[in-house]
Amino acid sequence: MKTSILLVAGSVVAAGLACADENAKVFSDYLKYSREIAAKNHLIVHARFEPVSGKGEPIDFRYDRYPDVERIQLPAPSNASYVRKKDGAWMKSDDWGKTGKPAPKSATKDFDNWIGLIDAPLQDIRESHDPSQGATKIERVENDEDASADEIRFVVTREHPTGFNYPRFAFVKFGDKALLKFFGGTIRLGDEKLIASIGYDFMFLVNMEMASPTPH
Repeated sequence: MKTSILLVAGSVVAAGLACADENAKVFSDYLKYSREIAAKNHLIVHARFEPVSGKGEPIDFRYDRYPDVERIQLPAPSNASYVRKKDGAWMKSDDWGKTGKPAPKSATKDFDNWIGLIDAPLQDIRESHDPSQGATKIERVENDEDASADEIRFVVTREHPTGFNYPRFAFVKFGDKALLKFFGGTIRLGDEKLIASIGYDFMFLVNMEMASPTPH
C-alpha cells in the first residue's frame, strides 16, 4: 500500500515581493524542465532517508528509471537489484530484466513508497503545518561556499522562519535552463518524518554518446 508523502516546509515590501515572485517562477520552471527530461530519458537517483526520531534503520538505495523500465539497487551487504518493466511486476534481476525471477512481495513492499519519496521533490509536493510562520517563500541562496560555479540553489522557507530544516534544492545549469541535482530536507512518509538526502542525475543520448549535465 502506498503511503502519503509530503515535503515538510516548516510584511514584505513590493520590491521584495517581485523578487520572491521571480524566484518562485524560476524555481518552478527548473523543476518542470527536470520532470520533462526525467520522463523521456534516464533518471538516476542516489537516496538516503534517516528517521527524525532516531529509531529504525535508514533507507538507502539507488534508483534508475527509463520511460519503460525502472530499477532499485540496494547497498551492501544485500547488493540486490530489482527491476520492473512498464505495467509489470518487480523481479530480481542483474541485467535489467532480461533474465531473473519474480521478486517476493516481502522484498518489494516498500518500493512504491521509496519511489514516491524521491519523486516528491521533483513534483514539488509539500505541506505546511504551522500557520504562525506565514506563507511559503522560495528564496535563492547566494554565496554558498560549497556550491560549484554552475550550481543554483534555493530554499523553501516561510515569511517568519524558525530554526526548522527547510527544504533545500540545488540545480545544475544546462544550456539556458537547469536540472535538479540535489534535495535535502524533511519528508513525511505517512506519520513518520525522515531527513532526506537525494542526489539526481539525468543521462541521455547526444550524438549517440551518453551525456550528463552534472559534473563528475
